[in-house]
Amino acid sequence: MNINLGQLSRTELEVLAKDIKARMVELEKENKERAYTEMLAIAAKYEVSFQAVVDKFGKPTKKSTSKGVPRYANPNDPSQTWTGRGRRPTWLTEAVQSGIPIEVFEVKP
Repeated sequence: MNINLGQLSRTELEVLAKDIKARMVELEKENKERAYTEMLAIAAKYEVSFQAVVDKFGKPTKKSTSKGVPRYANPNDPSQTWTGRGRRPTWLTEAVQSGIPIEVFEVKP
């Protein structure tokens, strides 16, 4: 199939681009379905469940990392806290710039 893009208007090109994107999504879905069906057949051939194979060799799930224990809290809004790592929050920066010592905001254990 040969399409002379130079002869198409902007509107025709946009329609063509939209059709191409839709077809690519459709093809990806078809390929995933085909691959899944083949993987199920291979697992059945070796008399194991597909889920057992995925569990053993699949990518491990990413464990959530702790954000740390809050070291500073906003007395006006206790839900605003800071661990002391990363960028200093605006509420704390503004308070320190106005002359309030940072120690005032420390969370006591």
